[in-house]
Amino acid sequence: MADNSKILDLEIFFRVMPPLWCRLDRLWFAHPGVLEGSVTRQPFICPLDHVFEVNVMLKELPEEEFGPRIDIKEYSFFDNPSVPRQVKDSWLDVKLCQEGSKDCHASNGTSPQG
Repeated sequence: MADNSKILDLEIFFRVMPPLWCRLDRLWFAHPGVLEGSVTRQPFICPLDHVFEVNVMLKELPEEEFGPRIDIKEYSFFDNPSVPRQVKDSWLDVKLCQEGSKDCHASNGTSPQG
């Protein structure tokens, strides 16, 4: 299996979460999941805080117990026009797989985008 510790050696400042698909809307009051009369098509890409407790994920926790802090960004981060081109071009797409499974070619190497 690939040496995943190499991922930890990289100077990663944050991780961009993938788009999350939802079937029910999460509002801050009781409702049946889909508001009557809503034109929201389902499933839909929902905000990170519909699925995760982001305030807990970003909380300062003891590293000895919880490991190193991982800063996160919403999936649309790279679409923001304020993000410099240098940042947009400097990402690494990590795909994990079970060694030996079909289409899993574990390596420590990187390949150009495309």
